[in-house]
Amino acid sequence: MRLYTERSSFMDFQYFTFVVSRFVIFGVT
Repeated sequence: MRLYTERSSFMDFQYFTFVVSRFVIFGVT
């Protein structure tokens, strides 16, 4: 269960980073 939770949080972090980077790129452009 712990491993699943860590992986889930990691995926959320990757998704959050992806959204932020995308927003920054669109903002700059």
